[in-house]
Amino acid sequence: MGHSLSTHPGATIARAFDDINYARQYVFRRAAECRIDTTRYGYVGGSSGAHLSAVSALHDPGTKVLVGFAGVYDYNMFGGDDKPYFAPNTAEFKREISPASMIPVSSPAVFLGHGLGDFLVGYLQSTNFASWLAKQGLEVELHLYPYYSHAFNHPGITDMFPKLMDEVEHFLQIHL
Repeated sequence: MGHSLSTHPGATIARAFDDINYARQYVFRRAAECRIDTTRYGYVGGSSGAHLSAVSALHDPGTKVLVGFAGVYDYNMFGGDDKPYFAPNTAEFKREISPASMIPVSSPAVFLGHGLGDFLVGYLQSTNFASWLAKQGLEVELHLYPYYSHAFNHPGITDMFPKLMDEVEHFLQIHL
């Protein structure tokens, strides 16, 4: 599912959160006709989608798993962004939208993947978030991939995709 990106005209972080919530509602409304088990679900995302997935997973009490690739989990660690998307762009607002500062209402199992060669979103976002989640009592698998950049999880861009999907499939088989 897509979501409002910061480059879209008129997009805001609030609209992106709404996109995720509407998608969840849509899937749950059609669960029976699509034969979806609503007791076994989670959130998966990469980059900005990892951030939105993490926020959603930690706020949704039924969430079983979270899979995030190269996400920003602490916006105060990410640096300043003056785009209207992040308005009001204060330290307090960044804390409020950062999964690493949220009190989880769910306890999903978490798979985090990050390329160590990611210069867009540093891998410390994932290592710090993994530590924070473990302190909250969540089960976390952290996978760091030497030499891979921000787009390591995209098919056709790197050779990592098949290996990564095998790792995620194994994780999901255990936790769903």
